[in-house]
Amino acid sequence: MNRKNYSEAIKKHQSSTQVLKTFLKLMEDEYTMAELIEELNKDEKIPVFNNSVISKYIATCKYCGIHIEKIHNRYVIVNLPFGMNLTDREYELLQMLQASSIASLPTKTNLEFKKFITKLSKYSNKTIERVNENTINFAEAMFKGAASEGKKVRLMLKTNSTIECCPIGIIEENGKKYFHIWHNNKERKISSDRLSCIEVTKEKFGIIKSNEEIVYKLTGGLATRYQIRPHEKIIDNHLPEYIVISNFGETPEMLLPRLARYDNLCEVKKPNIVREEMKKILNETLANYGE
Repeated sequence: MNRKNYSEAIKKHQSSTQVLKTFLKLMEDEYTMAELIEELNKDEKIPVFNNSVISKYIATCKYCGIHIEKIHNRYVIVNLPFGMNLTDREYELLQMLQASSIASLPTKTNLEFKKFITKLSKYSNKTIERVNENTINFAEAMFKGAASEGKKVRLMLKTNSTIECCPIGIIEENGKKYFHIWHNNKERKISSDRLSCIEVTKEKFGIIKSNEEIVYKLTGGLATRYQIRPHEKIIDNHLPEYIVISNFGETPEMLLPRLARYDNLCEVKKPNIVREEMKKILNETLANYGE
């Protein structure tokens, strides 16, 4: 092996090790970017972790199937592509233990037990979480993950009723958070204060219909390789430079996260309110890299 190849191999080995260090740190707890930088550099002779490299390592973890969300500036591991395969009976027993802890354990011990259950859920095939002030970040991350993966959720209310629905996203109005859902062919907002548990099911949902037309422009290589969806049509074709597409079927909440992944190769043209929402999504994404 020549010197150049040896040097490249060493760099790849170091990068792989740093990715694993980042992953293990996130398995311990939820951290802001600043906290991650501080924690990860503690054991290094010289600081090697910064905003840019940690963002790349988190992206690598996501590429490997590790579900990581950023909620309130904290990075949260929601679920792993590997772990324990709990039976329904074993899961029922865990739920019984959790209910018993709430009823009988001291407050401090109960909080520790809740953290244990949250950590355990990351390793299991079951995705259910109680919704309270201590677990709201994790519950939101689960909900957003289900929306991006196209999986239905069950929202268990404090009134003991259950809503099986399609998740759209988390919205905030006047300082209050709502779980935005599609239920019985209507959009609804469920206040987080009304929820007791959230469960992600294995059932997939299809396109959530909308009566609003959204027009966007795709450029460059994306324009030539883009596959038109059944509810879309090309209304202006200037290939190979660009195409303009009319989407008449998806709600903005369902469509925009997909368009945001196209980065600067996509521009929402109309309606203006959707265009402004797209700008907001992109600005929030850029803010993630500027902590």
